[in-house]
Amino acid sequence: MPAPLRIGIAGCGKIAQVSHAPALAAIPGARIAALYDTDPARAELIRTANAPQALVYPNYEAFQASGLDAVTI
Repeated sequence: MPAPLRIGIAGCGKIAQVSHAPALAAIPGARIAALYDTDPARAELIRTANAPQALVYPNYEAFQASGLDAVTI
């Protein structure tokens, strides 16, 4: 079985919370692996609701360097 597609979300506002994150979490063979927002509390909301295994990054540079396969902004 191939490794899951590692997806990151940069910008964890309302659209990401109600649309992007739930849709990405439902994709077979993919997982939300990284989250970044200028307000870490918003990233934590997505982590709690849709991606408990995801890491929340403190800055965009660290998020960008995390080795993701795909990113939604």
